[in-house]
Amino acid sequence: MNENPTPRLVANPNRIQVRTEADLRRGAPPAEPEVEAVPERL
Repeated sequence: MNENPTPRLVANPNRIQVRTEADLRRGAPPAEPEVEAVPERL
């Protein structure tokens, strides 16, 4: 009956991929993609 039983699922992926403006204001560094860390090992 509820089309959106968990509307939070829409906001969670965004926080994982990119830091929210609130996190940036706290002084948290931008999330670095794993792709950038791979070349260092190669």
